[in-house]
Amino acid sequence: MDFLAVTGLHYREFMISWNLIVDLSGKNRLREYYKEDRSVLEHFRFKDLFIHGSKKAFISFVPLEIVEKVTSGPSTTRNVFPKESKEGDKRKIRRCWSLGLCTVNGVM
Repeated sequence: MDFLAVTGLHYREFMISWNLIVDLSGKNRLREYYKEDRSVLEHFRFKDLFIHGSKKAFISFVPLEIVEKVTSGPSTTRNVFPKESKEGDKRKIRRCWSLGLCTVNGVM
C-alpha cells in the first residue's frame, strides 16, 4: 500500500512499476529506473509502459526503504487487492501485510 500511495500511479501502472523494479533489481540494473540520489523512479525512461492515452506518468518520488521492500518481494501478475465484499477491507489489509507493503507508525 505504501508503494501504491507514494507513487500515485493507477493500479495498472503500479503493477508494471512493481514488476519492473523486481525484474531490474534481479538483473542488477535497478539504477536504470530508480535514481537513489534523488529518490525518484523515472517512468519516462520506459515510455511504452508509462506514457499513453490520457495518463502519463513521468516520475514518482519514492523513499529508498519502500523500493527496497519491493525488491525483496515477488513480482506479481495478479490482482493483489481482492474485490470488494463484506470482508473486502479485512482481506485487503491481510494481503497488504502479507506482501510487506503496509506499515503502522513505520512498523511492518
